[in-house]
Amino acid sequence: MDQLAAQEQLALKTAEWCVVEGHDQVRVRAHVTLALAPEDRTRAQAYEDALRAERLRHAQECDRLTYLRAMILAEPAMARTWWLDGHRGQLAALTWKEFNEKVLPTVADPDDAHARALVVAEVLAEVVEELSDDEGRHKQFVATARWVLREMGWEKAAERLPQ
Repeated sequence: MDQLAAQEQLALKTAEWCVVEGHDQVRVRAHVTLALAPEDRTRAQAYEDALRAERLRHAQECDRLTYLRAMILAEPAMARTWWLDGHRGQLAALTWKEFNEKVLPTVADPDDAHARALVVAEVLAEVVEELSDDEGRHKQFVATARWVLREMGWEKAAERLPQ
């Protein structure tokens, strides 16, 4: 409590006539002025300043996090952009696998078309990697994928698959 607040509380308690406990005939009323020694005043002011600065810091942090949650992380595309912007210096060391496993699950909406496409692409990449040692099964998988794409009416996509 600062000096002014303490002085005001004391003034409120002593401004009216009060009966002294145990002495019914004695009544007191006072006007009180509190004074601090210069070094105590400096220390009290420094404490009040530090407390005010910390409260301001907490309020700003709360506002920042509220904005982040409401405006940035609420939209998967914006969240991805925010994350990438914040990690510009580290992106060269980040593999796509690490990005897909660690970053996307925290910012992607599972129903987001981009997130679903990345999961499909990751699965297909794993399958093709598994088939790299077995040429016959690899050709069979690609032929099956080409057939599925054609059946769905995506001839151009089917043509882009390797032979």
